[in-house]
Amino acid sequence: MSVHDSTASRLLLSEQGRTFFPSEYQFLLVYPGTYGEAASSLGFLQVLRLIESRPSWSVQRTVLDERGQAPRTLETGRPASDFPLWGLSVAYELQLLDVVRLLERAGIPPLACDRDALRQKQRGLWDQKQVPVIVAGGPLTSVNPRPLAALADLVVVGEVEPVLGDLLSLAERNPSLNEWFEAAENLPGCYLAATQGDVPPAVLKADMNDLPAHAGMWSSKAEFKDMYLVEVGRGCSGNCAFCSMRRSLSGGARFVEADTVLDCIPSGPSRVGLVGAEVSRHPGIRTMVRELTARNVQVGLSSLRADAARPDLLELLAAAGMHSPTIAADGASQRLRDLVHKGVTEQHLLSAVEASADLKFRSVKLYQIVGLPGETDQDLEEMVDLCLRMSARLPLHLALSVLVPKPGTPLGNHVPEGASEIRRRLRLIRQGLKGRARISVASPKWTWVQWKLAQGTLATGRDIVEVVRMGGGYQAFRRVLK
Repeated sequence: MSVHDSTASRLLLSEQGRTFFPSEYQFLLVYPGTYGEAASSLGFLQVLRLIESRPSWSVQRTVLDERGQAPRTLETGRPASDFPLWGLSVAYELQLLDVVRLLERAGIPPLACDRDALRQKQRGLWDQKQVPVIVAGGPLTSVNPRPLAALADLVVVGEVEPVLGDLLSLAERNPSLNEWFEAAENLPGCYLAATQGDVPPAVLKADMNDLPAHAGMWSSKAEFKDMYLVEVGRGCSGNCAFCSMRRSLSGGARFVEADTVLDCIPSGPSRVGLVGAEVSRHPGIRTMVRELTARNVQVGLSSLRADAARPDLLELLAAAGMHSPTIAADGASQRLRDLVHKGVTEQHLLSAVEASADLKFRSVKLYQIVGLPGETDQDLEEMVDLCLRMSARLPLHLALSVLVPKPGTPLGNHVPEGASEIRRRLRLIRQGLKGRARISVASPKWTWVQWKLAQGTLATGRDIVEVVRMGGGYQAFRRVLK
């Protein structure tokens, strides 16, 4: 393997569990973010592993160059524009801007309709001279794939495992682009805006035989450093009114057997991250943590439900190397938590912190949402009081997010508060806490942008291109997304 870029060479040397060999069919896997983010994205890593497991296929990767240069692959330094077939993984709305930046830096028109105009329709899929075909997927597609569908030629809506093999088999036949698109459109979950307009198909869900997703590699340069990621289940049994993974949308929790999860974890990594919306409610969570501890592996969880953070589980996690548990309140007061069906009480939260303090954890992280419908200053005062009681037992990191109403949820039609009102509420929280907690908070301005994109259509995807060409700042969004 030749490596033309010294940065790529260093990245490859830092990765474990993966070897790159050029093959007959070469796929470009694209992440619209940094290398560290890509190496900690389980969906991105799952697709990488699945494609490389197929005979005659190899995958090279590219990420957003922070210096603004044209994208090249991490493996060989090859220009991204050389690859006829791209797979794009998009996690959340604001990454759509970086999708546009990546395409434009590669010299590729960012709108699918503009790429269609440059193609000769009978050209084979693997013709090296054609404009690349962009296939997109990722968590964003389960929320609202429409803006992304203006940028990608094909969007897989939902979980990719059921159709990935079929899409690759179609590509191996080297059909004309028309033939490939027509065949792909007949697969479940495949969304081609050119023919389907603003009406995407139903969200695709993987069969249990396709689970669990697991990383296939780990990296010292990932955001989750040297951590091997494996999911313990998909979906959620909760019905939180603000969440796009709520039971009525995700079909409920689909837990993978503990032994199956453990069998996916190779020897070698010093840390393992167990991933899932309800990882702490997995019936085999204690078995998995005990076994990994016996292997001398540190264990991290994506988060703990407060009502599942019982002393025995926290004790196992402390023995497995966890220093700071993360729990979610997701509502300023008990009234609001009940209103959005969070299913967590103040006593659950306080008990989790008490047990963490008794076990000598260093700190605790608490997720809270600001801006739920009907929120009052009295609700915020209750939040402050709860945080003060928590911080009296353990150092507290309060992570505040601003409500982004998601389509398809009970709060999907709620119009969020303006940025000035949200800033006023955040000041009340800071003043009430008086420095007794570390606070991190999402930008109210960019939360408004995220909301507009979450509610968007194909036209919104076209607007994003204009926003990026105007500099990609907040004021550009305000002018374009009025």
